[in-house]
Amino acid sequence: MRAKRGGQGSWVLSILLHLVIVGAIAGIWYWMAHRSKPVETLGIEARVVSGAALTPPPAPQPEPDAVPVPEEQPPDPPPEAPPAETGPTPEELAAQAAEEKRVADEKHVAEERRLAAEREVADRKAADEKADRDRKDKAKADKAKADKEKADREKAEREKAAKDKAEKDKADAAERDRLAREKAEKDKLEQARKQREDELSAQLAAEDQRAAARNSAAMAQYVGQIASRIERAWNRPPNVKPGIECELHVTQVPGGAVTSVKVGRCNADEATRQSIEAAAYRASPLPTPPDPALFERDLVVTFRPE
Repeated sequence: MRAKRGGQGSWVLSILLHLVIVGAIAGIWYWMAHRSKPVETLGIEARVVSGAALTPPPAPQPEPDAVPVPEEQPPDPPPEAPPAETGPTPEELAAQAAEEKRVADEKHVAEERRLAAEREVADRKAADEKADRDRKDKAKADKAKADKEKADREKAEREKAAKDKAEKDKADAAERDRLAREKAEKDKLEQARKQREDELSAQLAAEDQRAAARNSAAMAQYVGQIASRIERAWNRPPNVKPGIECELHVTQVPGGAVTSVKVGRCNADEATRQSIEAAAYRASPLPTPPDPALFERDLVVTFRPE
């Protein structure tokens, strides 16, 4: 729109310029056709004088001085009229106007071309400057993007390294815990094994001791005391046959309290068996052994009344 508006103004100025030129040519032609030829005059003005004027004046007289009267000069002849000058014809004026219009049009076209070339140069310069700015902006954006990608990559690497280290530390801690648990379990098993071995050794020793005690005279004496205690507590039923012999399995707790009685091998009838079992409960608490090593929870007592 700016270029079109400029072109319209140039055409208006061109038309006005042509009108001014044609008006000036017409005015010059009119002035040259109607002006009168100027009269050429000499630079010296001549005057006709008489001979008396050339003689010296007479001696002054007493009369008043007479003032000589100059003679009238004939008027100058009228100037000759200049020959009429013929101006350019309308055809010549039209041709001259057309030529001037052609020259103005060429100038206008040349001016338009110059302006177009200037605009093209300006547009090319603006385009180059814009392209240069775009290149710089793109280079700046690419650099910023590359810097951001580098920073993100370094951050990701740091985070990965920290995560790997944390996982490794966690794995190492878990491995240490596992080894510690295994060692503790192993130590516990070893301790339990040793404890079992110690207990087994103690049990074997106690068993050996008990076996020795059971086979000892002191044990036989202790069991005899228990049998006598049960026999004293027995309520002999009527019609009991002589020669009764029964095995009693007696369970006691420390202190001699009887907790369980079972009649084993026995040659008596049922009533007699029940009376013997009741006598074992009535004999509680049983006598304590003279040696604590002789204590047995489960005793086999032979009940053989006299």
